[in-house]
Amino acid sequence: KIKKKDQISFDEQEARRLQAEFDEQDRLAKEKAQQIEDENLAWDNVQAMMDSYYKLDARL
Repeated sequence: KIKKKDQISFDEQEARRLQAEFDEQDRLAKEKAQQIEDENLAWDNVQAMMDSYYKLDARL
């Protein structure tokens, strides 16, 4: 049987490991969200340029 202090130590280590895992998942999710936001902004810029070219072409 595990001694109480050994169990507490194990629980603390497991809690730190789980927290590190959660932190890494959170970091990856934030990176992915930023990547999606950047891609959307780039697409918006492309759309704006296409719209301006279309309007310019219509005027000519």
